[in-house]
Amino acid sequence: MVVAARDGQGVTGDALVDTLAGLALELGRSRELSYGVQDSLGNGVPGGLAAWDWWVIDWERLPLTSDWAAQPDVLDRLERLGSRFPPELATGREQTAGFFAAAAARTSAGRRRQLLEEAAAGYREVAEAMHQLARAMPRTDSVENLTAQDWEALDRIGQTRPLIRRARDGERRALAALGRLLGRPELPAVTTDPLARCDQGVRLFTWRARTEDTVYDLVLTGKDLAVERREGNAAVESAAEVHAAMPRTKGWIAAVAPGPAGSGIYRVVEQPTAANGWRLVVRADDRRTWSRDNAPELTVWAVPGE
Repeated sequence: MVVAARDGQGVTGDALVDTLAGLALELGRSRELSYGVQDSLGNGVPGGLAAWDWWVIDWERLPLTSDWAAQPDVLDRLERLGSRFPPELATGREQTAGFFAAAAARTSAGRRRQLLEEAAAGYREVAEAMHQLARAMPRTDSVENLTAQDWEALDRIGQTRPLIRRARDGERRALAALGRLLGRPELPAVTTDPLARCDQGVRLFTWRARTEDTVYDLVLTGKDLAVERREGNAAVESAAEVHAAMPRTKGWIAAVAPGPAGSGIYRVVEQPTAANGWRLVVRADDRRTWSRDNAPELTVWAVPGE
């Protein structure tokens, strides 16, 4: 939502374009959505380019095989991808691309026109990648109702692996052009998957349980692990094992490797530093899981930072 107030002066076309470009940059650079998008535990929602980075990481960690895709709970998730968020995102980015393309056509300044055209091209890349993702998904969430076309889609699910990255790169291309248009600082660096550096890291602890509508904080201080229930009924079959303390090395970070049977949100909410006494807090949030038999098995690593 954009709210404007009358100041008694006319608004030029360029001023409106620059205002909306600035808004796009502000939202794109937000590491979290901070406009009240939090839950009762203070969990912020990753926003802007940070959300794109984590979507790339999460998507590229998935097996993306036909056997994996045909599991009932996974199938439900894939059907929703085909019918909901990606098509809506594609439509929005198409409209945004059209706006900046029209703005480019109205300007006579060569550099300004070039940057607006570049922004429009970036947003069109996002839209096309999201359309491709939606078209590649099965049209039903029921294994019994899968058609021959749906089975072909599941057989080709691995071909969708680059699409989220392609869309993220298009978003960055658009925002980088708008940043140059307005003379803003460069975009933040891409967040890469910290688990790709596990071979250089240290395994800190593992935790496994069967959960339903629960939230746990796993708090590691030195080699002492506290498993603290924040919401919901107690998990069953809960077990934990500590393997090492967090290295007291500047620049290292903790990262969570979720097992295949957990479909909640598992992330570090407090990184260990000298300032907090090297205290690490991992939140296992299973309130909105898409699995009917949720059994998170988390391995928490310490890895060198980027």
